[in-house]
Formats: sequence, C-alpha cells, structure tokens
Amino acid sequence: MGPEKGVGWTKMAIKYRKIDPRVWSDERFVRLSTTAKLICLYIISSHQCNRAGYFRFSTALAVEDLGLRPQEFSKGFAEVCDTLCWKWDADAKVLYLPTWFKYNKPENNNHLKACLSDLHDVPRSKLLSQFCANERFIPKPLLIPFRQGIANGMPTQEQEQEQEQEQEQEQEQEQETLSPQAAGGLPSRHEVLAVFEHYRTYHPKAHPTPKDTSKEWRGIKARLAEGYTAIDLCKAIDGCHRSEFHSGANDRGQKYQDLELIVRDSGKVAKFIEIADAPKGSVLSQKTQRSLLAAESWANRPDGEPNGSR
Repeated sequence: MGPEKGVGWTKMAIKYRKIDPRVWSDERFVRLSTTAKLICLYIISSHQCNRAGYFRFSTALAVEDLGLRPQEFSKGFAEVCDTLCWKWDADAKVLYLPTWFKYNKPENNNHLKACLSDLHDVPRSKLLSQFCANERFIPKPLLIPFRQGIANGMPTQEQEQEQEQEQEQEQEQEQETLSPQAAGGLPSRHEVLAVFEHYRTYHPKAHPTPKDTSKEWRGIKARLAEGYTAIDLCKAIDGCHRSEFHSGANDRGQKYQDLELIVRDSGKVAKFIEIADAPKGSVLSQKTQRSLLAAESWANRPDGEPNGSR
C-alpha cells in the first residue's frame, strides 16, 4: 500500500527506510550473530533513526522494542558497532552510521537540507566532527550544499569558535614549516579529518581522536598543500591496502599499512594511487615490485641504518 497523497517527506522518512537486499551477502554483515543482525536491522529501520544517519539512540527503548534482555542487547549492540564500524557516543547517547548516505543518498538539494535539519534534534556529541568531515558518499553535485549546510549552523556557536581557534593554531604551525607559496592555501580541517575517517574504514580502532601534532596529521596537511586532494589521499589508502606486498606478502610477512607511511611523501602517495587505479587482477611490473621492495626495506629498517650496515 503506497503512501497517502499529500504526505510530506518528513512523515515518509519516519515510515520508510532503504535496506539494500545485498546486505545479506555483505561480508561483514554475515559475520554477525543472529541477535546482532536483528539489532542492526532494527537500528537502520526504527523510528529512532533519522535521515542523516546521525541520531540520538536510546538503548533502553531498543531493548523494549526488541524484547531482548539488557545484557543480551548490550553484547549484540557492541558486536554491531565493532563489526560495521558504527560510532557510538555513550555519554551523549548518539549513534553515527558513516556509510548511511551510501544507501540513502540525498536525491536533491532540498532533500539534503531536510536530512541536515534532523541534526538540530541531536545532542552535542564528539562524533559531530566526524559527520561533518565525511563526504565520501555525498553525490558530487551536492558537495557544496553539504558544506554550506554544515557551515550555516550544524555546529553550535561555541563549537564554531573552538574550531576557528584550532584552525588558527594549525595555520600558525603550518606557516612555520611550509613554504610561503604552500602556506597561502592551507587545506581545511574537514579535508584532513575525511582522510582519517577513510583510513578507519580499514582500521576501525586507529586514530579515534586525531591530533594535529601527529606525524599522520602533518603528513596529510603537507600532501594537501602540495596539491593532492582528500579524494587522492583516500585513493592512496585504498591502493596501499590493495598492494599484496604492503598487505603482508613480503619476505618478513609483515603488513606495512600505517597511515604515516602512506602519506609520508608525494612519491608514496603517487605510487599507491597508481596501484588503486590499476585494473583489478593486474600484476605490477617487476621493476615496480622491485622498487616497492627496495623502498620499504629502506624505510622500515629497525635501526634507521641501511640494510647490511650492521
């Protein structure tokens, strides 16, 4: 039975959710226990979820709706968040689904505005910065409206002031290390956080609270200042994790997938982008493989000395 004539999008959003049938063959979803699968489907289809995938979530209400024991729900809920990389702020009672817009893409500018308006009902949470920085699944024509929507009132005035102070501090630090040409066009904080967020899709527990003094943060900022985009750096992350050598198929049997390594210099970024863009199933040339082996052997030597010097 279809929706009644005249029913607005807001009311329809309460009644309808998109659930991709392919979820039943998703490699992460199939690993969930039966209880965890039930909790997962409840979360994305319940009245607690909003149109932005970032919402206040009552575990007590979920327990009542599902008819589960609190301990049973708690175990299953933790399994869902850990397996699917969902973010849970227990203090603010806010749940964030980073891939929400992958399956519920805004259809147009007005729809996007409606989605963002739902965030006004969400309590202040440390997860807000992650939501603002995650543009991975926003359609390209809506990227600018998304950024404008974020800038025009998603964070509170106090949060905006804090972000401005942080950005000013970052700019002062960057101006001390970058050339005058690079310092003239410093990348935004959102771009840096977007790269961290993409890296966490591979390593959910890595860099939970990125620090602007870390090597990873400085490396990302430096590559962005050189002209690479956040999308380029995300692609480099994909390329590193696609590389068999960096995934452990080397003489040490060791993985080399640290974010600091990926963004260490422009050469590594370019090489990983090349791997990401290569057709699936293709094999890198022997020359490229030897170059990677030599570079990694030099970069990851334990004592900082060239191999064979000891």
